[in-house]
Amino acid sequence: MTGVRAEAYSAPDYLHGPIGADGEGCSALVVVTDELTDDVLTQLLQGCRDSGMATIVLRPATRAAVSCDAQIVLPEDAPNWVVGLSAVIVGQVLALRLGQVRGRPIDTSPRLSKITLSA
Repeated sequence: MTGVRAEAYSAPDYLHGPIGADGEGCSALVVVTDELTDDVLTQLLQGCRDSGMATIVLRPATRAAVSCDAQIVLPEDAPNWVVGLSAVIVGQVLALRLGQVRGRPIDTSPRLSKITLSA
């Protein structure tokens, strides 16, 4: 939908390798839930900054503000499973809006077919 390459990693997995492949011109959207400790979050954001990446943090209001380029704060305190679900919905809205801003066809994907014919 957006025409942007995107990959998902857990914070520890990202710190142990892929962070070295990204850098200037890349962005990291970090979704903060109860499983992500403050120490790992700080280390992750520092690594992203060191490599020249832009950082966006999506966090519940119960988690402290962090040093990053932008923050999206979920205003309501909720159980951890709701925070995760809310983050997915926010991510879908971000993808939709980015696709629109980039002039991408939202209802169709170039060179992809939703129907697979089989013999």
